Amino acid sequence: MPFRRPLLLALAIALVLAGCSKGTGRPGAPAAERKADAPVQGGTLRLGVSGVTSLDPVLANPAHPDQMLVIDLVFDGLTSLDRASGEVKPDLASSWSVSADGLLWHVEIDPAARFSNGRPVGATDVVWSLERLAAKGAASIAGSQLAVIDGFDEFVVAKTAPHLAGLTVLSEHSLDVRLRTPFAALPELLASPVLAVVAPESIDATTGRLASVPVGSGPWVVTVHESTTIELSRASATEGHLDGIEVKVYPNRAEAQSGFGRGEVDLAVAPDGVVPGPSIALVTTGSNTGLEYAMNTASGPLAKLELRRAVVKAVDRASLVPALLGASASPLAALVPAEVSGSRVEACTAACAADLDGAKALLAAAYPDGRVPVVHVDFPTDAAGTEAKLAGALVDALKAVGIPAEPRAHNTQDFVSFATKGALDLFRYGIVGAFPSPDAYLASVFASNGADNVTGLRDPEVDAALVSARSTVEATARAAAYAKVEARVLALAAVLPIAQYRTALVASPVVRGVTVGADGTIDATVIWLKQG
Repeated sequence: MPFRRPLLLALAIALVLAGCSKGTGRPGAPAAERKADAPVQGGTLRLGVSGVTSLDPVLANPAHPDQMLVIDLVFDGLTSLDRASGEVKPDLASSWSVSADGLLWHVEIDPAARFSNGRPVGATDVVWSLERLAAKGAASIAGSQLAVIDGFDEFVVAKTAPHLAGLTVLSEHSLDVRLRTPFAALPELLASPVLAVVAPESIDATTGRLASVPVGSGPWVVTVHESTTIELSRASATEGHLDGIEVKVYPNRAEAQSGFGRGEVDLAVAPDGVVPGPSIALVTTGSNTGLEYAMNTASGPLAKLELRRAVVKAVDRASLVPALLGASASPLAALVPAEVSGSRVEACTAACAADLDGAKALLAAAYPDGRVPVVHVDFPTDAAGTEAKLAGALVDALKAVGIPAEPRAHNTQDFVSFATKGALDLFRYGIVGAFPSPDAYLASVFASNGADNVTGLRDPEVDAALVSARSTVEATARAAAYAKVEARVLALAAVLPIAQYRTALVASPVVRGVTVGADGTIDATVIWLKQG
């Protein structure tokens, strides 16, 4: 992998999320469960979001639920995620297959798939869209995952090739995707809204910008797009109950919540602290964004395994997370969140449980002379001061078990530079699952040659299990291989898992059928509005 691209992006995302005020909100029942009414047809859903400045999938931030929600309404990809089963299902693609060596994927596009202008979606549109995203290189968390495609380095890094060599159009509705190494999670990757198919005629050839009212490939057609309002109508081939969706764009989530309170919208992405009540339901889920502290396993005091394990045992996440982050996050119970198919919900329960006596015992055995080295808790500064509070809490926890610890603040630029150079000890790390697979949370972070391996971990068992997982097409066996990776990383204490951020939507009593995915998307085809 040629670059460590998401570290800076994930850090910026994490700082924004960490700066949110802690709240007292709690999960509420989905709007559809409040009363067993029969769905009715018609009506326009009024939806409140913030931070949506563009409808272009390649500009969307995978860790920004509002952006992912809106682009998912307008654009579709080759595959999508079944909310009920967690499995990948066909979307614009009708089928796909992979060769025995796992290197060649054949994709058939549904001949009935249409853009919103009525034009058929073709293989050339798919290739054009993927190349446009790949060209973003290090600037895109999701796009850089396309590095697995043959010819990525020549096209993106060296810029010696005009196209991605691994993408081949076979016919109007079929294409081949040739990979550099086996990657069985390719269908999951293609399910990310950021990898949606865009009509080339929607892009200005000079500026590269998406048209204000673009030609979509998804279930909803853009009819009006202004800075604060986006109007969508249901595409003719889309099943569902709603006639349309009116999206109101607010400056921030607090303003969106205020708009909800004034009755301007029926459904809104909520800020922290919202409490459900008689006139408001809170629909929540764990997001695809996590907060961890990474450990420098290659050099410095934390190169010693026993000290790393003592650090993990010293921190009581169950107390720390509610105190510092409130309802905006939950203690991280696994490296792969429960919302991802194949996850082990309590993978980190034993490995990450607070055990002060156990931590002290590890230190006593590792340092019989009592000379435990100083561990620096490195963090980037943020305007809200949340990062300093978190680092301070960790320093106190380490000192309580006998680990000399000191906080060390850095500006963001220096922090990223030091982290990539291996110059930090225990340091703030935000992780974003750019697509719905365990691979997104494990491979680039913990593989010896991973693009985001800032811990310096080099472990043959981890590498072998990753190769096995990426080469295994059958879902259950592949999940078991990823589970081995996760268990090994936890045993090596390469990171200190802390929190998983949460996404919440507030819904009025008229809204039924709302569920929200880990990336913030909703299935608007099953939402309906109670009349009267």
